[in-house]
Amino acid sequence: MKSDNVKLLKKMDLSLMGVKDLPEDSPMCDIDKAVFCSKLKSLFSKYDIDNLFSFLDRIDKCKKNELFRKNCSASSFCLVDNIENIFFQLLLGGIKDDTPLFKYTNAASIIYVSKNEQCMTSIVGMNDATECMYADTYLREIGYDTYLDDSIFTLLGSKAFITSFSTKEDDLTMWRLYGDDAKGIAYEYKVENNNLLKDFYLAPVSYANEDGYHKELNLIADMGEMIIDDCKFEFKNLFIWKYFFKPKEYKVEDEVRLLYFEFNPQKKAKWVETGTGLIAPIKVFSIEDKSDDYEKKVTDLYPLALHQIWLGPRMPEIEANKESINQLLKESLEWKPIKISAIHNYRERKK
Repeated sequence: MKSDNVKLLKKMDLSLMGVKDLPEDSPMCDIDKAVFCSKLKSLFSKYDIDNLFSFLDRIDKCKKNELFRKNCSASSFCLVDNIENIFFQLLLGGIKDDTPLFKYTNAASIIYVSKNEQCMTSIVGMNDATECMYADTYLREIGYDTYLDDSIFTLLGSKAFITSFSTKEDDLTMWRLYGDDAKGIAYEYKVENNNLLKDFYLAPVSYANEDGYHKELNLIADMGEMIIDDCKFEFKNLFIWKYFFKPKEYKVEDEVRLLYFEFNPQKKAKWVETGTGLIAPIKVFSIEDKSDDYEKKVTDLYPLALHQIWLGPRMPEIEANKESINQLLKESLEWKPIKISAIHNYRERKK
């Protein structure tokens, strides 16, 4: 890490980028809660985001001296972490337990899975790295300034790891886009234990409308203009949640993202060539904790449960591969059902 980058991170305001913790001189503060809620109610109505009104109820239950923190050096204030994260979850929409999430990928990934491993890739290694800059670019264009530059993008990219899913089951478009032109595999995951998500961020992706207008980001920008008691409101964790916004062109994917920020690495990340021409770190998690010894329990456990595996409609020798994968997984993971895609009209398989 370059010393210049460290200094820049320390100097940044909290609007879009920032560090995990507020400055040491950031106490709890008594911002007028009634005024804050009134301003929010007006903005929520302006952008017609109904599910955010329950956020006002949540704020109303908090004591005002437990709700806000003040950045004295910047004459600004923000919500405490857990309340701000609730705001973003409501803004994006949550994921209910047992919702199937499908990760479409290539067939070679089964080797990792057979070793009880699921990888998350650094954001800099994504298929289209410009996705990571979308929210910054949009907000900058509507006047909500940012600090992001390429060096900081790379710096934070080495700490942020992401996995993308779709809510679409056995979908031809998803097979073609991400499942090796339908020759690959889709892993069906579900949320079974919300406690495992405490170090992760899981939410549906928010898309711009057909005209390119993104009301959720416009709301964020307007909230960033609120001034109460001579203090300007700031988002402390937008540098995390900004990865859940995408342009209209991606809406067909119905994407759900799982994001992991590693601020205090327990072990070194692995580095790989991502297939996009980039060398980037990956974070490897265990899919199942198979240890009976409490002291040897897995600390890096994937927060989603693997339920079954789908084979793409164009997978070569699909029946033979199904049996081979069955045998492979019996030697490693607890047995998972393996299903063959029901799609038969895409270069139909010979029977």
